[in-house]
Amino acid sequence: PHVFRTYVEKLSQVSGISISNFTDLITALRKRHDFFAGIGCKLSDHGMEEFYAEDYTQREIEAIFNNLQGEKKKIIFPDAGHESYLNKYAKEWKDEVNRFMNMPNSQGL
Repeated sequence: PHVFRTYVEKLSQVSGISISNFTDLITALRKRHDFFAGIGCKLSDHGMEEFYAEDYTQREIEAIFNNLQGEKKKIIFPDAGHESYLNKYAKEWKDEVNRFMNMPNSQGL
């Protein structure tokens, strides 16, 4: 969370966008993208070999963004290794996600 907050603060400074929600974050990122495109940057390599995506609602993504600002609890799932938490610890993982989504900052989810 500290690293993320530091990143968001820096992005806010360089973009001139006050970032208080997910929509502001996307606006700031687009502004930076436009800046780099304007000085000739055409591509970058982030080393991502595969993109993962799930459907979400705007309300869900805002709740997640808001909860990233708060205190976090590290949860270790013993013996999970590289196996998907959803496969090995489906109930525990879903319980933790539900707990996170229902934190006070989640605005009523």
